[in-house]
Order: sequence, then C-alpha cells, then structure tokens
Amino acid sequence: QMSGTTPLVAGLATIQSLDGPAGYGPIVAFAFTCNMIIGAGVVGLPYGFYHGGLVLSAGFLAFCSVLVYTTMGYLIEVTGRAEGWANSEIIHDLVGDVVQYPPNFHCKRKFEISQLCALFLPVKLSKNSIFRRFADVNGNIHPWRRAYEVSVSMYSFGAMWMYAAVCAGSLSLVIPLEFLRPDNVDFGEMCTVRPGYTLPAYCQDSYLFFLLMFTLVMLPMCLMDLSGQRRMQLMLTAFALLAIVTMIASIAVAIFTSPYLDVKSKPPYIQTAPLATISGFGKLFTAAIFSQLSHNGIPGFLSLMRDKGAARPVFRAAILVTLLLYLGLSILAGLYFGADIDPVVTHNWRTYFNNHQGYTPLWAEAISYMVLVFPVISCSAAFPLYVVSLATTLQAAIPCPPHRALLVERVIRTLLALVPIGCAALLRDVAKILEFNGLFGFIIAFFVPCMLQWRSVRFCQARWGPVCPSPYETWSSHLSVVGFVFACSVLFFGVSLYQTILDYMS
Repeated sequence: QMSGTTPLVAGLATIQSLDGPAGYGPIVAFAFTCNMIIGAGVVGLPYGFYHGGLVLSAGFLAFCSVLVYTTMGYLIEVTGRAEGWANSEIIHDLVGDVVQYPPNFHCKRKFEISQLCALFLPVKLSKNSIFRRFADVNGNIHPWRRAYEVSVSMYSFGAMWMYAAVCAGSLSLVIPLEFLRPDNVDFGEMCTVRPGYTLPAYCQDSYLFFLLMFTLVMLPMCLMDLSGQRRMQLMLTAFALLAIVTMIASIAVAIFTSPYLDVKSKPPYIQTAPLATISGFGKLFTAAIFSQLSHNGIPGFLSLMRDKGAARPVFRAAILVTLLLYLGLSILAGLYFGADIDPVVTHNWRTYFNNHQGYTPLWAEAISYMVLVFPVISCSAAFPLYVVSLATTLQAAIPCPPHRALLVERVIRTLLALVPIGCAALLRDVAKILEFNGLFGFIIAFFVPCMLQWRSVRFCQARWGPVCPSPYETWSSHLSVVGFVFACSVLFFGVSLYQTILDYMS
C-alpha cells in the first residue's frame, strides 16, 4: 500500500495543469525533442561507428534506439499512473473513502522524474533500522530518487561542459582572430586539437575568447522560460537537420566526383571500412547511448504538449529521424573518409572541398563553413535546454518559500550555466570525463524508467485490481518486456564500465 505517501501526492496534486490551447503542438514538441537528442553527440558518433565496424555499429545503434524509445514510453505511462494516483488521493481527501475503481489516468499535471521516484520507489524502513534518521515523515528513504538526481546532475553537467568546449573549439578553428595570430601561420590548421599535440598560446587565447562570447549569449537564453524559446528552437532545429542532411548529401556527391584520398582512379571513391570490430566496439558504446538520450527533458516536453496522447508518436518520430540521419552520416563518412575520419567529424570538412582542386568555389566554401559551424549551432540549441531541465529537477529537491521561488530558480540556472563553462575554460579535452559521465546515462535512460514502470504497475494493480488500464499502454508495457530491457541495460552497463576502466588504466 502507498498510504504513507499521501502528503507527497497531495503536494503534487496542486501543480498547475499545462494542458489546454496554450500548449505546444506536435511539430514544436518534435523540434524540442530533436534538439535535446541531437546536441553535439552526432559529431562524435561517426568516429566510434567506423572503429566499431559499419554493420555491427549500425545494428547496435538501431537496437539502442528501440530500447531508448521503449523507456521514453515508460515515463509517459508512469506519469499517467501518477496522475491517477493523485486523483484518487484527492477524492479520498474530499469524501473520506478509498477509491475502489481506476480513476482518470490522462496526464494533466507535470511530474518530475525525481518526484515519480519518490512516489513509486520508496523503501520502507523498520522502526529499529539504523537508517531511520535519514527517513522522511512516513518512515521511507528514497535511494532511487537520490540516485536519479545525482545521475542527471552529473550527466547534464558533463553534457554542458562538452557543449561549451566543442562550441568554443569549433569557433576557434573556423574564425581566425587576426589580433592573436602570428604572421604566416595557418590558424585553423594549427588550432586543430590532436592527441599528444600541444596547442600554441594564441590558440588557447582564441578558445577562451570564444568561450567568453558563448557565455554572453547563453546566459540570457538560460534565464528564459521554455515557452519563450518556441521560434528559436524551431529555427535551430531546422538548421541542425539541414546541416546533417548537407553533410550526408555532400559525401554522397563526393563519392562519385572527388576522392578524399587518391586511392582509386574511378568512382565510386570509397575506402575499405571494417564491418565488425570487437576490439574497437567500445568506442561506439557510450556514444551510441549518449546520441539518443533525452529522458531528463521528457516531463517538461510532456507538460507543454496540448495533446498528451501524441507524445509517443512525437518521440517515435524524433528517434526514427535522428536514427536515420545518424546511420546515413556515419556509414557514408566511414566509407569516404576511412581511417582519416576525425573524432569530431565536422572537422573533416575544413579541407574537404579543396583536397584535390586548385581552388575552392564560393559555394563550396559556404557549405564547408556551414558544416564547420554546425556544432556551434547545435550546442547553442541544446545548452539552455539542459540548464532549464536540470534547474527544474534540482529546484524540486530544494525546499524553498513560494515568494522566493523565482529568485532561487534564476540563481540555480545562472550557476548551472557558469560552472560547466568555467570547467571548459580549465580543460577542453573532456573525452575521458564524458566516457565516465556516460555511465550515468544508463541510470537515467534505462534503470530508473524500468523500475518506475515495474513498480507503478504493481502498485496500481494492488490498489485497483489486475485490470488497471492506462491510455498510454502498448505491447512494450508488459512486465516481461520491462525485464528484458532491464537485463539488456545491465549487460550494456557492465561492458561500458569495463571499457571505461580499461581506457583509464591505459
């Protein structure tokens, strides 16, 4: 029984409904979801894709996308069950009787994932437990809620750190600052980050300059409400999708017109690429998980949608579109660039159009710069979304008087924007940090959603009987499927942890 959580449910029941004509339609929700998914992860995916083998990597990425979409659906269902539970508690408070029939499970309120963990995943302690001092007023502790809050904080922090570093690094590569550049030095070539290569002082100064510009632009965006970014997010999503399509199309054309290396005298100009490489598969593992993860933003997106029933189709469309774009870009880049593929694939476009030509046409330069600045635009689109989503999660865990809620929210958002940017100023090579940070993605995207799905179904069945319908259920809602997804998650987590330990030891 969940009688011990009545105060929490009553508190959630007071949350304002965002349903109605002021909410977002499917197109805007699709744009927000694509921005949250794409971010900067796509630029590092082709590198891991090539080293894992094209066929093996394609199959694994598709399988991960199915699992990610399944767990996104779990969060929608759990939100509906929390709505039904809150409705039943409201009726109980009004009429003084326990509701014996399933109430309305249609989502109306906004439930943060940390609140769902507190509602469905508490651990009841005995009166003699040594951990009793950490229990709430109902005698429960919330390890799953704390694990989620720590994981989403670490994951989002690492993502924002990477976004700031990639954005400033890409700008320092694309835009030379004449007042910093010595004479007769190719600024872009010298400022390309390579393993074991020490950047000249003027490259680091340029990086810090663009990091400051990034701060001045991002800070006001992070203080805006999500509802104030509708047009901006639509435009940024359109540009991001256009840039990825441009990369795919330009490689497809080049395969039949201009070789990247003089390896063949006749088209198609493709290089030998591995089909399956177990030893290099670890490079893809975390990148594949990271490339499709957007679970921590689902409560915000769901609350802003007019039609909550369209959430699954919207998320399915976003996952499918990004998967097809990832596959097209990664496979073509692996075949065309071969072993010369850059860890940040957009950097391959810097010399892409003038490798074998005496000059570079104006249109080619325009396409080259468009691709090179893509990480800048993509990071700029995702950075404030992560800040707002993480700030909302942390604010829900911090007790605050209502009259100071707005001030606390602005302070949290400001700190969350400045701290990762400051870390990016100290260290721009965050590959190993993100590899470790990616482990937290398993908790966010797989462990917590699966546990919430399993426990929420059990609790609802215990209260309203075995027939406890939800308007958001599908074939994947069955507990046997939940168990399969959880088992796969444990296996993938073990492999990722093993690979991370090996990389750190090396």
